[in-house]
Amino acid sequence: MCARDKDQQLQRRRKQSLVTNATVVLLLAVIGGAVAGCNRMMTPRSSQVIKDADARAADGDFLHAINLYESALDGSAGAADVHYRLALLYDDKMKEPLNALHHFKRYLMLAPTGPHAAEVKEFMKRDELAVVTNMSGDSVVTRAEAARLKNENL
Repeated sequence: MCARDKDQQLQRRRKQSLVTNATVVLLLAVIGGAVAGCNRMMTPRSSQVIKDADARAADGDFLHAINLYESALDGSAGAADVHYRLALLYDDKMKEPLNALHHFKRYLMLAPTGPHAAEVKEFMKRDELAVVTNMSGDSVVTRAEAARLKNENL
């Protein structure tokens, strides 16, 4: 084989290598563009639903937000935050302490040492008193008050 043939063969290999490298770069660019352009598609469904629910709650559409949050519940530990958000909506916005209590309890079951655990326990005490007061016709008497009344009537 003469030097000219070797030179031509070397040039063909370089061209093939360039074509292969260009193909790989093009493929990576297409994949990168698809991933960057489909951010919503890459977001897990429940994450997108939670974002939509947050937006509805911020707009004051609490019933729709509640429906969206409830559709995002999956029983996993990650659902604790959704239960917390639902409880706050029921408690603060809907004025339904019984429903709030349910979601506060679910939060504590899923995240007993979570970032909102102490706060949730305080909310639960308040809501339990509100539920009992409501069910008893606004005539709840504390244990200390009951003992005082009993002692006065002896």
